[in-house]
Amino acid sequence: MTTNPDFSKIPEITKPLNVARGIFYIVEFSAKGGIAYKRVGKGWEEEHEDLSLTAEFTTRKEVDHIGLAKWSRQIVNSAYNVMERHCSPTPVGYWIAEENAPKMLAELAQVKEEASKLNGHAASVGSGRRAYIDIYAMKVGEENLEAVAKRLAQTVRDRLESLREDLVNGDLNAYATSWKRAKNLPKLATGIQAESIVLALEAARESRSKLAEAIKNKKLPAEAGKALDLTAIESAIFLFTESVNGAAAVIEDPTVDNVVF
Repeated sequence: MTTNPDFSKIPEITKPLNVARGIFYIVEFSAKGGIAYKRVGKGWEEEHEDLSLTAEFTTRKEVDHIGLAKWSRQIVNSAYNVMERHCSPTPVGYWIAEENAPKMLAELAQVKEEASKLNGHAASVGSGRRAYIDIYAMKVGEENLEAVAKRLAQTVRDRLESLREDLVNGDLNAYATSWKRAKNLPKLATGIQAESIVLALEAARESRSKLAEAIKNKKLPAEAGKALDLTAIESAIFLFTESVNGAAAVIEDPTVDNVVF
C-alpha cells in the first residue's frame, strides 16, 4: 500500500497561474418560450409555528410544439459542447488560446445559424419557442491581472483536489464529473505549470483505470482508493501554493512572463 503525503494542511495562499496568451468569453446559451407550467386545482398549504410553510399542489406542463422544444435543447447542448471541446471553463469565463479562437467561433457560428433556423420556423408555426446563442469576448484590465491569475490558479487547485478526493474515496461517478471539469486545465497555463497539470491528469486517468479494475475484482471502493499512488496529482496541487511566509514553494519557470492578454 502506497502512503501519500499529507497535503491537508497546505496553506490557502495561491501561487498565481502563468496564464498563456488567450481570450476569455462569456456566453449566453438558452432556450426560452413555448412552455408554460400551470397550477391545477387548489391544493393545500399549512403554516407552522416557526413561520415555515408546507404546500402541496399539482402542476401541468404545456408545450406549444414538442419538436421545437427538443430541437432547441439540442442546439443549446451543441453550443456548450463546442465551448467545452475548445475552451477551459473558469469562474472568469471560457478561456481559449488566441490561435484557437477562430476555429471555435466558426463552429459556434454554425450552431447560431441553426438557432436562427429554429427561431424562423417557430415564428412561422406560431410557437413561442426560441433559441439564443450569444458569446462575448472579455478583456481583463491591467490592474486586475494578478487577481485573475490567482483566481485561475485556485480553480486549477480546486479541480485537481476534486479528482484526488474522488479517487481516494473510490467514487467513480463523482470522478467522471470532476474529470469533465478538469480535462482542459492544461490549456490555461504555460511552462512548468502546464506540464505539471498534464502529468497530474495522466496520473489521474491511470489511477482511475486501476481503481475500476480493483472494484471489478470485488475490492471495496474506499479501500482501493486509499491504495492508489496519487503523488503526481498532489505535486501539481502543491505547485499552485505558496508558503505561509510568502516564499515560493516551487521553482518558477524563468522563461514564462506574467499573465498577458
